[in-house]
Amino acid sequence: MQFYYEKLEPNFVLDFLKDKRFASVLGYMTTFKFYDEFNVTPFPYHIELKNDDTLIIILLYVGFDFKQYMELDSVHIVSLNPIVWEMVEFENLNIKYVSPHALFHMITELVPETRAEEIRFLLTNNF
Repeated sequence: MQFYYEKLEPNFVLDFLKDKRFASVLGYMTTFKFYDEFNVTPFPYHIELKNDDTLIIILLYVGFDFKQYMELDSVHIVSLNPIVWEMVEFENLNIKYVSPHALFHMITELVPETRAEEIRFLLTNNF
């Protein structure tokens, strides 16, 4: 695992999303379309999943600046932490909450060859 972030949990998320199978499931839960390929790019406050059709931004920390994305079409902002909805910093953004537990169960359903050890962190960490 490569450590890009200071805290451990965002590094788990980044490593997890580098697996195309898991990124595809998160993409489906966000856009209701299946995508086979995402480019995963870490940024200081978020992680981007990007392909030709859509851009998914996973919020990690306060400090995310949406201004650079306002002009783009098909941008989805996602959080794995429900507290983000209550934060003043993000009150004007349309943020989709994806429950880590729901993501865990969706992966076990859509990617049957997944071993529980690969995604166990979704159930045991606070994002």
